[in-house]
Amino acid sequence: MKKMIPVFMCLWFHIASSQPNYVQASIEIHWVGKAFERNRNYYLESLKDSVQINVLRFYLTQFSDHNKPFHYLIDLEQPETLTFPLSTQNQSTLLLGVDSTTQISGAQSHDIDPVHGMYWTWQSGYINLKIEGKSPACLARNHEFKLHIGGWKAPFSTLQLLETPNKKSSVFVFELDKFLARVDLATQYQIMSPGSKAAEISLLWKTHFKAAP
Repeated sequence: MKKMIPVFMCLWFHIASSQPNYVQASIEIHWVGKAFERNRNYYLESLKDSVQINVLRFYLTQFSDHNKPFHYLIDLEQPETLTFPLSTQNQSTLLLGVDSTTQISGAQSHDIDPVHGMYWTWQSGYINLKIEGKSPACLARNHEFKLHIGGWKAPFSTLQLLETPNKKSSVFVFELDKFLARVDLATQYQIMSPGSKAAEISLLWKTHFKAAP
């Protein structure tokens, strides 16, 4: 189901991004330094084979005014979600994933509504990163792989803190080719619950998700 952006979120984005404490941030998904496209075959050297991705979604959580969290669902299928208002306040923080306080509050609405297919159960919480696709190197049925990375409880938390650059414009880049090069899709083609593998992949996600210079 395609993601529908609530009207109030669009208004909030317009108001927030026009305030002096916010700048418009954008997210770019790269493959070998170029813009990545869904449903296109790419060669992955580590697999010695091609990879095609049809689903790429993930959450960002921003804490700014009064430590209140704002959640953004980034969905490559919905280009309008690749921009968001970034706080430039010194005390602001940005997380990859949905914060633990929200996780224990159960299913909610808007960007964190279960209708987006990014929520497991009240116990496991939200899927922080979802990548689905195909590769001939995958031994699964129809050569499909599914990486549903989530979990907020120690020792397998997949929440990752990002540095928030304090500048007038901000671009974040997800180096998808470098990320997938470090995931053995031939053997780790299905991760569907919290655990050590999900936690390891979340660290790779943070390593290859960074502010552009």
